[in-house]
Amino acid sequence: MKPAFRFKQFSISDDHCAMKLSGDAVLLGAISEPGQSQYILDIGTGCGILALMLAQKSQAMIDAVEIDTSSAKQASHNFQQSIWHDRINIHHDSIMDYAEKCSKKYDCIICNPPYFQGQLKSSCPAKSNARHNSSLDFGQLCHCVNRLLSETGTFWAIMPVSEKNNFLKAFLTGGLYCFKNIFISDKPDREPKRLISCFSFSLPESVSDKTLILKNTDNSPSADFIALTKDFYPKF
Repeated sequence: MKPAFRFKQFSISDDHCAMKLSGDAVLLGAISEPGQSQYILDIGTGCGILALMLAQKSQAMIDAVEIDTSSAKQASHNFQQSIWHDRINIHHDSIMDYAEKCSKKYDCIICNPPYFQGQLKSSCPAKSNARHNSSLDFGQLCHCVNRLLSETGTFWAIMPVSEKNNFLKAFLTGGLYCFKNIFISDKPDREPKRLISCFSFSLPESVSDKTLILKNTDNSPSADFIALTKDFYPKF
């Protein structure tokens, strides 16, 4: 049996999940700002990493939606093993169906979405659904967020920089405005490959653009990366 990943306040097992625990998800969870949220939604929770990170960062009640059966079971197990098990609920459902029947409004919604368009798919259907947006495109995701986000709520997502324009266009069309971008570069001399964006229903006067550099030129973790993840990674 694959050993669990140990964080400072919880552990994660992902051996039965379609998509494994990723550094992207940890970055998204660390950067996101739930503030004083009472209700948080994690779309496509996978192993449950984002729900657990936001449980650590807030006092909110958290709903985690996952369409894949094995992943939903593993996320449920990870939640039950945590000290926040009474604040996190797993929903084995598609987000499209969940959005249609859910009457709750969320102060914060977070998602590490399927974002690979027009690329070769995995032979494993569960992994393909987790990585590609054929089963949940950006427009459908925006529709769900639009239905579920509170009037003053925020939506956080991570994506490849190459998908930025497609993602922003879909959400702008759906009435959600980006007001914060964090571009993520591996090293100071590298172009950003990932982008974390935050959206709301309010039209911003300006958009905040920042860059996070993960490593120094000698491959050691940058001071910003350490500061961002020190509450989660045991090595920091």
